[in-house]
Amino acid sequence: MNVQLFHPPAPRACLRPGASILFFLLFSIFFLSGNTAQASPFSPSYEINAGYHFAGAKPVQIEGSIKITFSNPSPEPLAAIPLMLYPNRFLAPPLSLPPEVFKKSFPKPISPGGIEISKIFDSLGRSLEIHYLETGLGPKMVCQIILKDPLPPGQFTTFTLDFTTLIPERLGAFGQFKSVISTEGGWHPYLPDFFNNAWQFKKPPPKADFTVNISYPTPFELNHTGTLITKTIFNDYKLSRLQSQKTGFFSLILSTRYRDMIAEGPGHAIYYSYFSKDKKYARQVLQLAEEALQFFETEYGPSNPSVLRLAETYLYDDLYSEGEGIVLVSHTLYKIFFPLKRYHDARLLHGIYAQLWRTQIPWEEDWIIEMLSDYSTQAFLNKKLKHPLEGLETFLTPFAFLPVVDEILYSPNPAFRQVFFKEAKPFPFREQIRLYNTPRAEGTGILFKLQNLLGKEKTLEIVSAYLAAVRGEKERSFVELSETLSGQNLNWFYQQWLNSFPEPDFGIENIQDDFTEKVHMTTVAVAKKGEGTEPLTVRAIFKNQSVMEINRLFKETGELFVFKNPSPVKTVEIDPDHQTNDPYLFNNRKPPEWKFLLDKFTGTMDLQTHTPELEVGGSFRRLYDDHNVLGLYYYRFEETRGFRGDFDHTFPGKLDHQLIQTLGGNYKGEIVTLAGQEDETRGSLGLIYRISYLNYSLGLEYNLQFTGPEHPYNGRVYFDYANGIQWSPYHTLKFKAQLAESNGPLSLPFTAGGGSGLRGYTKTALSGSEKSVFSVDYAFPLYYDLDQNLFGFSLFHTLQGELFIDSGNASNEKNPLLFHQYLSDFGGGLNLDFDLFGAYPTNMAFQLAYPIEPFLPEERNIHYYFNFGVHF
Repeated sequence: MNVQLFHPPAPRACLRPGASILFFLLFSIFFLSGNTAQASPFSPSYEINAGYHFAGAKPVQIEGSIKITFSNPSPEPLAAIPLMLYPNRFLAPPLSLPPEVFKKSFPKPISPGGIEISKIFDSLGRSLEIHYLETGLGPKMVCQIILKDPLPPGQFTTFTLDFTTLIPERLGAFGQFKSVISTEGGWHPYLPDFFNNAWQFKKPPPKADFTVNISYPTPFELNHTGTLITKTIFNDYKLSRLQSQKTGFFSLILSTRYRDMIAEGPGHAIYYSYFSKDKKYARQVLQLAEEALQFFETEYGPSNPSVLRLAETYLYDDLYSEGEGIVLVSHTLYKIFFPLKRYHDARLLHGIYAQLWRTQIPWEEDWIIEMLSDYSTQAFLNKKLKHPLEGLETFLTPFAFLPVVDEILYSPNPAFRQVFFKEAKPFPFREQIRLYNTPRAEGTGILFKLQNLLGKEKTLEIVSAYLAAVRGEKERSFVELSETLSGQNLNWFYQQWLNSFPEPDFGIENIQDDFTEKVHMTTVAVAKKGEGTEPLTVRAIFKNQSVMEINRLFKETGELFVFKNPSPVKTVEIDPDHQTNDPYLFNNRKPPEWKFLLDKFTGTMDLQTHTPELEVGGSFRRLYDDHNVLGLYYYRFEETRGFRGDFDHTFPGKLDHQLIQTLGGNYKGEIVTLAGQEDETRGSLGLIYRISYLNYSLGLEYNLQFTGPEHPYNGRVYFDYANGIQWSPYHTLKFKAQLAESNGPLSLPFTAGGGSGLRGYTKTALSGSEKSVFSVDYAFPLYYDLDQNLFGFSLFHTLQGELFIDSGNASNEKNPLLFHQYLSDFGGGLNLDFDLFGAYPTNMAFQLAYPIEPFLPEERNIHYYFNFGVHF
């Protein structure tokens, strides 16, 4: 795991008997008022009678009734009661998901989920009214039940309602995919928590008592929260009676593919339900869980409960999801390149320890459990590896020249980063039901903020003292203790990080160096835009290789940091360890750091003509700078080969960042092969201006040859359009249009054939000063999830079929829209999406195309193409 809290030594050495749970109850801070941590007294009970219903090809439903009993926690009479309806998150596809993540979550045609309430009765059998509330969580996420009689303070009441829950077809902790039906809590209506004299819609629900009678088809096996009281097996279905006390959620996971693997020890047992085809991975999961449990009991005392449950399922956004009393494990957990396995271990350990700590200290807040889980994970790996687990940056930095690695390390919104890195910023569509409606970061992030504010030593001192008090069975407020030992008022700190997520932008405004009396006094002016108060570190590296740092609580919009050194400053960097919530990192370092990126390695082979095309090279750019790129590339096409140097500058986007303007220049040194002539060596300079808006792109290009006795020139203009219609994931109709014109004595003909044009023709068979190509492609799924692992090197996913038709031409007619001269082709192919090394999205495609009425007899053949590329 990338995050290190304190880089702890071996746990036995750092955990004394008086504080051996280091982080045992970490931060009991959910306060009702002031600095006193108090638990909510609100504790309802639920009695549910429900069953799974399968109706042919339709999504699975849960139908039943729920009896809710609770007392009025308010000092005032209640006239209405709110209910949370979690499944209504899936009434429509979540728009906040990035396209690639969306496709992973919804691999089949979308079927919405949701929950409906049909009847509501109070304890006297009277029908009650229901209204939906607007809470900012989404449509129909909260409903309100109007009581017939106001409920006095402290009085109990009961009401019963009938509900139907539709489970969406999707990967995730709440959904159905293949033979797994996963409902990680929230599948029934439930009450929100109540404190500070208000209903809390953006917090987890209160602890409750559950009695659940659930029926399901006989072929299925059931994993669940709580304890199995009875199970009756009938011909067509099973009926299980389940109970749980003081539980936030009640999870149910159903599958026909489950096999159980059990590990038992003194006073405990671990149950892992795995897919039948994943037995070899199941052994690794169970072994790690057993080691984790043994470590927990050795270091922190006996675990509670004595049974630890894990179940394999289909997740898309992480390697585990934390249900109530059960850990959901991704089916891709260990289908990965072996050097990355330890980082997957760390994510699984985090989920296991979250379960153990949650049952060990059930009165604590979720963010405290998250901190404890991280600490225990790092302590375990530290002991097992004999050293702290290196951050993933350390492992990947030597390979940062690869685009996929660069995307993980430096992109502000990488596709794969969430698995290995604890992002400061919450994911836009949170899967875990505990966190879906809260704006705060994970608990580890809040601990880091405290550590940055007070320092590692002081934070460890506070935690040790607090845990010593807890070990002595003293319920003491961590907020009080942290303020006492630090001598600071920290109420603002906890309020900021528990109730919001500010994203300030820190940046270096100016660096001034004054040399007096043989001392360089360097003044660094730092500005802040946006809200949020954070400690900020400014690091100065001097030419004599010395390093100085200043850490200060940054409250104002601007601050000055002054360094004195006999040597002049070489580099200044703010927030060097990325501890703040600053998402805009380019202005954090002067002078900027440069990187090299191997961003071109493309190739296409026309298997009919055995003609390869290759372009390979990379670019130099400043870290976090996407506006200026200096590139150097080698290319080899059928008619030319050579190298090219480019420089591109992209202007800041306009109109909501949809309008992009790029000004670039290039140098080309190439050898051109012309039919019936000797090879011609060319050196030319080019100037390019491109403007892009949405799916449209217009380019203007001027080229001048400076070799030879004459210096011919050429002007080119080209227009590109590409768009697609996707009515369900992996069903896409794509449109593409290319129009171009070239003019001038320097011969730079366009080619319209080949893999990027008319695929039924050889690339150079269609060439000229004018070009027009129109294409329509239809891609459709043949297999949604292959789930085939090739020794950790590749994990194969979706297999798509493709049908296409191209039409167009290239000639010297000076009119690209001479439709009567157009040539056409048709064809199809296969696209295979897979994760390279189990991690990096990659595509492999095979296409074949046949020309329609070609003008050359030798073109009357099927043309084959093979493409391979990592999704950069």
